Amino acid sequence: YRTLLESTKPIVAAVHGYALGGGCNLVMSADLAIAADNAVFGYPELKVGLAATAVTPTLVHQIGRKAAFELLTLCENINAERALALGMINRIVPKDDLLQEARRVAEQLAGFNHDALWMTKRTIQRTAAMTPLEALEMAGDAALVMRVYGH
Repeated sequence: YRTLLESTKPIVAAVHGYALGGGCNLVMSADLAIAADNAVFGYPELKVGLAATAVTPTLVHQIGRKAAFELLTLCENINAERALALGMINRIVPKDDLLQEARRVAEQLAGFNHDALWMTKRTIQRTAAMTPLEALEMAGDAALVMRVYGH
């Protein structure tokens, strides 16, 4: 998961069917997640006696402590609509349109300046753990770097 989070390229997940446990965390580690209307998400680890320690940091960071606690301890699968409401995915499409929409989004991202896209991704990642003031200062520094290097 760390490799996905540290990738300089945006990662687009296309989810069809079940994304459980580590598969669900792969979706959570992607930059954008598009789910088919039949997608199901969940963390069943506790049911088989495993602590979900590997997936916990990403989940808590992205959807909050209470929602993460609910998913990880009750082990109830959720549908795409609930995943969207929790912020686990970006959008839902009919299952027959999933790959076409994921390709469209990936091609749109690929059409942007790579350095600017990478800087945007990196700024989003870094500011997520900062105070608003720290984030503003860091974003200003990033904008200065982009201007200095002509992007």
